[in-house]
Amino acid sequence: MIHGNTSRSFNALKARLLLVALIREGTPRGEIYSSSFPRKHNLGSASSVQRAVERLLADEVLERVNGAYEFTDIFFKHWIQREFGRTYACSVTRSA
Repeated sequence: MIHGNTSRSFNALKARLLLVALIREGTPRGEIYSSSFPRKHNLGSASSVQRAVERLLADEVLERVNGAYEFTDIFFKHWIQREFGRTYACSVTRSA
């Protein structure tokens, strides 16, 4: 079962997309606020990313470590990798 704060945050679309983007990119530093990162991951504007980050930090899903954003719960991070890694692998395979 997912922790209450984690579940609430994951239901927000921008937060969900951001979490998956962070999984795909590793632990990017300031570039999540650049114009290319949100565009690449369909996150909308940099301000949308900033609001999603603020929500995830407030809900303690993410924390800032040495200028990068890290998951506070390694098991949640692995769950996202497992669940959404297949989705991206399938979409890449279909389009190829």
